[in-house]
Amino acid sequence: MFSPPPPKPSDPVSAAAEVPLPDPEDPMGIVKYCRALTIAQGGPDPLANPPSTYLLTPPPSSTNKRKPAAILPPPPPPPCARVGCYSLGSLDKRCSKCLVASYCCVECQREHWPAHKKQCKVNRRFELSKQTEEYLFGLRVNFGAYFDRIFAGNEEGFERYSALFGQLGNIGFELGRGINGITVGVLMILRSYRDRGKLEALAKLTGPDEGFDDRALHLEAMRSLVPLLEEAYAAGDGVTEEEVLDGVMALGEAYMWMEEWDECKACYKRAEEGFVRLLGEDSAKAVNAAYSVAGQIVSTELDRIDTHSYIVTLNAYGDEKIAEYRRLWAKAKVSLPEEAVTYGIGSDLGVKLHEKGKHEEAKVFKLAALEGRRRVLGNEHKDTLSSMTNMGNLLDDTGDHEGALDYYQQAVRVQEKLLGKTHPSTLNTIYNTGLTYQNGLKDFVKAEEMNRKALDGYERSLGKEHEDTKRCAHNLACLFQASEMNLKPKMATLVKEYPHLTSNWWVQTMLW
Repeated sequence: MFSPPPPKPSDPVSAAAEVPLPDPEDPMGIVKYCRALTIAQGGPDPLANPPSTYLLTPPPSSTNKRKPAAILPPPPPPPCARVGCYSLGSLDKRCSKCLVASYCCVECQREHWPAHKKQCKVNRRFELSKQTEEYLFGLRVNFGAYFDRIFAGNEEGFERYSALFGQLGNIGFELGRGINGITVGVLMILRSYRDRGKLEALAKLTGPDEGFDDRALHLEAMRSLVPLLEEAYAAGDGVTEEEVLDGVMALGEAYMWMEEWDECKACYKRAEEGFVRLLGEDSAKAVNAAYSVAGQIVSTELDRIDTHSYIVTLNAYGDEKIAEYRRLWAKAKVSLPEEAVTYGIGSDLGVKLHEKGKHEEAKVFKLAALEGRRRVLGNEHKDTLSSMTNMGNLLDDTGDHEGALDYYQQAVRVQEKLLGKTHPSTLNTIYNTGLTYQNGLKDFVKAEEMNRKALDGYERSLGKEHEDTKRCAHNLACLFQASEMNLKPKMATLVKEYPHLTSNWWVQTMLW
């Protein structure tokens, strides 16, 4: 006979979130799990003796329609990790230290150990960010209580993530580093399975456009994917050279996001040379690769110089970058007038001229990019929306704050519909709107409203430790410091949530 149910919790959602996952070794584990969830959410014990009247009547209506994820089949065995062995490995014969390398037999494991030893240490040092682990755990469980805990307010993100997550298969169901842990499951995709589909899905899931912007894990996925594309092309296994070069370009972008400039430029140059040979110098992909190489003119040099030379070097290389953008723009607007890359070049040229203070010329290129993208990509494309925010930035800097707000508000309306209210691009536009109210119009009340809206969105979509979230929190602190109102209590509350802000002396002074 089952023991009587525990007292009804005061908060069904939070109480249900505390129910542990079923024990996979216990045949009754899933039954006990569902029973505990029903009780935690305020329902009577479904296995009480005698059965409660609850079982004889329709369940009460609930806004929580999500169900636990289906029981997934166990992950398939990966290839044996020993080079030269073509047998499948066994999940029961994994390296006991890193839990990642799988073998078909003890002999293969012993023979491979000298080669695996270094990678084993790398595997053991690998850690998922807390935010990524929580997202993957929430997606794996896919139950209402966990959804409410992790994704409430980021429903659009959840739907994007779920579609990609489904392609990963069974990656484990535990937090932490155990044999059934999600961290080990991700490492198996990166190091063991050699599955292009899984790696492509992981790269998208962690990227800044469709995913939750874990740039370090995105780079790991691309580092693992490109060699598989190269091997498949060399073996004639359905991958073209053009697809390999597309992967190299994507790897270059991943290096750029991690500010690994030399590796980034090497990828872009390799892609440029390949596209020129394969498609011709005037092809859209060759021009796009050349444009990406030009974008690295400054970045690859600034890390090598001392502080005193920084500004001089920045200006010199900035002029060189502008000159190269002008050359590419003159070429592309004639040979590629209906290609998106042309207006990407125009947009970045406008941004660089804006940085140089050449506002009138910058406005010409930014407007050309906006109109070109509207024609080629449509009004609702993310690059068109980016051009709208670029125009807002320029108008704001030149004193036309109302004009800037108009562009921002047009962009954010479409972004909220197209990308979702918590997409990083949407939040960046809201953040810029707050800056215009704060620094341009001196409307601190409206500025605080926009900053808080952006901060809440960043917390939900990227987590508190992400650089964009911290940047937004820092700007909110600047707003409290600049406002003439007594905002010390608000600053104290913000600092509790973001202790890193106390590294600014003016924050500490305000709290005295």
